[in-house]
Amino acid sequence: MNSSLPLVSIIIPTHFRLEKLKNTLRSITEQTYKNIEIIVSSDGFSDENRNFLEKEYPSIVYIESKVTKKPSIARNLALKRARGRYIAFCDDDDLWLPEKLEKQIQVLEIHKDRDFCYTKMVRYDNNGKEWMEANDSDAEVTFKSLLFVSTVPISSVIIRAELLDKVKGFCESKRVGTSEDYEFVLRCAVYTKPLLLDEYLVKYYSGNERTTNIEDKEVFRSAIKVIAYTLGVLGGQYSLLKIASIEKSVLFKSILHHLKWCYKRVAYITILQWIRRA
Repeated sequence: MNSSLPLVSIIIPTHFRLEKLKNTLRSITEQTYKNIEIIVSSDGFSDENRNFLEKEYPSIVYIESKVTKKPSIARNLALKRARGRYIAFCDDDDLWLPEKLEKQIQVLEIHKDRDFCYTKMVRYDNNGKEWMEANDSDAEVTFKSLLFVSTVPISSVIIRAELLDKVKGFCESKRVGTSEDYEFVLRCAVYTKPLLLDEYLVKYYSGNERTTNIEDKEVFRSAIKVIAYTLGVLGGQYSLLKIASIEKSVLFKSILHHLKWCYKRVAYITILQWIRRA
């Protein structure tokens, strides 16, 4: 690998969890593709983050801002500093396999008509246990399929910088809420067909918050998160009406699909806790 290959800017939003960030940075700096710049954008001022990065990774661009609890703002601040021909995203608790970037750059350099590439992911928890989602598909997503379900982890995404001129970064509106990464992917799909690199090259952190591990006191909070996420998804789809042509029948079916999912998820969480208490 040499510097004649295109520069990749890697955007990492973070929020006061240095131990997880350390693991993420290790997986990125161990990439076989070396022509990269790493931009860490902290949602909140952190002496711990700053001191660690200055000592261990002085070449990393580090940005801080006041706490907003919006990853979209942290990502957008980093995007303003990005210089790469390609932009890649990784959350501060996810991990990349060593050949992720190299393989994605190879396929994007071949498929010049695609501005967006993603990979499959494996989920993992605090205990190191890994699993795959039952609904994982080998089929490439389309704008229409994304209206119903997203199988595109933001930490697997790499795009050409030119695409940012069209999508204008991540949405910071309250309407989108915690679904800003889904809305970003959906908006990208308006302008380019996402390209699937059919390999498991990302490890997505799911903590110990799988439904079977939720404590009684967390049930209400978990249900609220599900509802908030669903409202954000619907808000993201609504924001697309100005730039995308969506058939009313398709949009209606999509809304029903997400509302049904929300109802089932909240009911499942609640019923599971009743069973555990019995």
